[in-house]
Amino acid sequence: MRASVKLIRFAILSTFAVAPALHAADNCSGFYGNELVTSETMEMANGSKITFFTDHGSVSSGDSEHTGLGGCAGYVYALADGKGWASGSCTRVAANGDNWSYSFFEDLSAEGKGSWKGVTGTGQFTGNEKSAGWYQATSMAGKMSTGNWGGTCVK
Repeated sequence: MRASVKLIRFAILSTFAVAPALHAADNCSGFYGNELVTSETMEMANGSKITFFTDHGSVSSGDSEHTGLGGCAGYVYALADGKGWASGSCTRVAANGDNWSYSFFEDLSAEGKGSWKGVTGTGQFTGNEKSAGWYQATSMAGKMSTGNWGGTCVK
């Protein structure tokens, strides 16, 4: 069970954001915070585990419209040797009701670093499918996680 909790925390940390100075091409960046809501782990016959999770959270940005509330759902697949990946998707809603969705992916050996890609958006987020970037987890306490994110946000 302890390994499952670690995997879930890892996935939560993955749900959006390396230091912005390292990404000169970024035109958007910010912070995220998430809280784990549900998780379920299944042990596979080959010694691997898959954990499905959902969380609620927020994203904020000082240089783009990407500020809002929402949630994510995804999974962490861990092989018996500890290698694996986390993947899922998130939807956020801005104060004016416009929303955007993105998918994320992280190799478990990346220590909280991953990538995200826009999937769809409404209103001010139309064209979001051309947006993409990175995320980096910064802290985790209990069911809470925070991190930084950046990338190229297309309007």
